[in-house]
Amino acid sequence: RLTLLRANVRLNFSNKIYQDVERVIKIPLKNTKTIPEGVPTFTIDAVKTSDFDDAFSVLEWGKNGLVIAAHITDLSDFILPDTPLFKEAEARISSVYSLEESIPMIPDELSNNTFSLKEGLKKNVLSFIFQLSATGQWHFLEVVPRTIRVQKNLTYGEADHLIKKGNDFWGLLNKFCNKSLEQRLANGAINLARKEFNFDISNPKHIKIINLNRNSPANRIIEELAISVNSETGRIFQQADFPGIYRTQSSYKIIKEVEAGSNLSMDNIQIESAKLSTLPEKHAGLGCDVYMQVTSPIRRFLDLVTQHNLKLLIKKQEPIFSKEDMMRWATEISLRHRKYNRAEKDIIKFWKLKYLKQHLGEIFEAKIKKKRTNNNTELELIELDIVLPSSGLTEHKDGDQLLLQINDVCLKPPKLSVKVMTNGTITDIHHID
Repeated sequence: RLTLLRANVRLNFSNKIYQDVERVIKIPLKNTKTIPEGVPTFTIDAVKTSDFDDAFSVLEWGKNGLVIAAHITDLSDFILPDTPLFKEAEARISSVYSLEESIPMIPDELSNNTFSLKEGLKKNVLSFIFQLSATGQWHFLEVVPRTIRVQKNLTYGEADHLIKKGNDFWGLLNKFCNKSLEQRLANGAINLARKEFNFDISNPKHIKIINLNRNSPANRIIEELAISVNSETGRIFQQADFPGIYRTQSSYKIIKEVEAGSNLSMDNIQIESAKLSTLPEKHAGLGCDVYMQVTSPIRRFLDLVTQHNLKLLIKKQEPIFSKEDMMRWATEISLRHRKYNRAEKDIIKFWKLKYLKQHLGEIFEAKIKKKRTNNNTELELIELDIVLPSSGLTEHKDGDQLLLQINDVCLKPPKLSVKVMTNGTITDIHHID
């Protein structure tokens, strides 16, 4: 919690906010056209997710393509700019997810219930309707307010099982989304090998770390849906010259060729971090001409203000937020996210170090990242995707791959004591699940 407090994370909500929550809970759903209940409508999220802010319906499908609606939970008629909830969301900027706890931008009563697209319940959404061709082309048809009832909140694992079975539309949707990725890669997108983990810290004396597959078919479907919605939102705002905040990223360059049998990683490219701007520019990393986030209004204030202006844009009304508002928010959001991201990374690093302390004497694959002064060397433990300093190892060059025995772990400041092992002395290399 101290790490979160240092990042200015607001941990609690005031009574004034909870009074506004009661106001929102009493507001009836807006009377909009309903997606028929027989239409397949799902969310796909992580096992522990309860703030479901996006879903999709497959309206038509066939071997030449399908018609799909991407639904975003609609908060804009409930959290208005002059309300305490809106001002609280502005102060928080986003939800914060750490291993120990999740700090919502909007109280749980709303984020996990009233606004969450939970199965079996009617919810107001903004629906982006696309025709997705067999070649992976997304043809935007319309964005309209709708009412939906999600049939099932699927986990990624459950969705992957359905995709593998290939019944109904699942096999086609997976195939067409893979084609969509190919289209983006041809447009300059990068598909980096990413390592993500699930931590079980319920027993801190026996920490468990499990690999997550972020390149599974279900992950790919959700990623391509989100990118298409956000890219189309950017295009709509650009064409209308409407105030909004774009997410942009300059072109990257290859600085190291990818070795045979390896995947593209950050070691191979030089790229600037994505930035927020009120000017429409390309997002090179995603292969999009323009990009504007709108898919997570429960979790991100940026998406909430975008949703407000988007609703007015499609009604052909004047924007509620000006370009000056957007410029101010772009700066504040960027600063706050840097603090939040640093805090989240520090917490993850702490638990990885605690995990290493529970595996002293074991052998890990490592790579020399950089030589430092004072006899220190930065090394990467490949299995855990963590870079840490260690003394010695001066005889090795940057990029050398080694097998290291972990002899000691210092938590503050983070540092390892290691021993280089030779192949003849190796009995077992540590691997996480």
